[in-house]
Amino acid sequence: MKSKINLYILINIVSFFCVGFLAFFLFNTDLIQPDYFVCTNIISQDFQIFNNLYIYNFPVSCDQNEYFIGFKDFKSIIFTENAYQQRPLYIFLVFAFNSLLSPLVNTLGIGEIESIYFSIVFIHIQILSSAIIMLTEILEIKKITYFEIVGITFLTMLHPLAKWEIFEANNWMLSFLTIILPVYLIQKNPKVSKKGVLIFGLLFMANRSVIACFAAYLLMGYLNNKKLDIKGSLQNLVIFFIPFTFYRLYFAINDLPIFDTNAKYFQQFTWIIDYFTWGGDRKYGEYFCQRIPGFIECYFDGTLNLIQYLSVPFIFSLVSGFILYKKRQDSPIENPY
Repeated sequence: MKSKINLYILINIVSFFCVGFLAFFLFNTDLIQPDYFVCTNIISQDFQIFNNLYIYNFPVSCDQNEYFIGFKDFKSIIFTENAYQQRPLYIFLVFAFNSLLSPLVNTLGIGEIESIYFSIVFIHIQILSSAIIMLTEILEIKKITYFEIVGITFLTMLHPLAKWEIFEANNWMLSFLTIILPVYLIQKNPKVSKKGVLIFGLLFMANRSVIACFAAYLLMGYLNNKKLDIKGSLQNLVIFFIPFTFYRLYFAINDLPIFDTNAKYFQQFTWIIDYFTWGGDRKYGEYFCQRIPGFIECYFDGTLNLIQYLSVPFIFSLVSGFILYKKRQDSPIENPY
């Protein structure tokens, strides 16, 4: 346990240094011209630190205002038509940490917006650190040096999703965690556990796409046991939706209006029902793949673009992993923890 805590702390320290370097290199030099393509712009902003104003370039997304409303006052997303009303977990985490920082922030003369930005980065780093810890356990890495830990963390921070999104208010950083989590849980326990199902249920309160990783978790569990447990599957579904059900009950008990922007504007999980109910073409293009059978081609093209986008870091990671493996075989290094 102590070694895991030490590793977690070291990854946090390295990550904060990487964040500072990337914030300067990506947004405040002429060496690279960042392009988020949609939704995000790099603008000059005033930052109040120790009662002094500093001007830096920093990314601002089109969704930022909706997030920041909740970061400042979590209750506001419950009682208003906030886009993230039905996905409150991520906003609550940033809000809670930012609230804990308030006394220190006021003492140091740091502005409210600056405190929120720091809270966003802090939560993202915790997600990233947890994912790296899980990955080292999945790979059963028994021998690792400080230099290798720094290298692994830095390479992870250079991943496109991390290096761009770690600065923004969004729940995309959870993708790292949710992709690794099913494999990690199955390795710890080859059977689907109620605790694991509940974890996915909680993460569903932050990002609806978690349901795909939950399905992968169930599938891996069933394949390990080589049988399909119908009764157990129904129990797992009930447990998975417990957090979301209690959250919805709060709205029902207090007679509060439910605003689900994913279902209302993006037809998430509803477009297939609508398609077969009243027919017609659904939204297609840009963010949408809501045609049958057009969605197959749409997602296939998207997957090919993703593979091409990630090919260079993937090949680099494979080569680095092979070199590290050969190095350990030739000259074993004791674990510093």
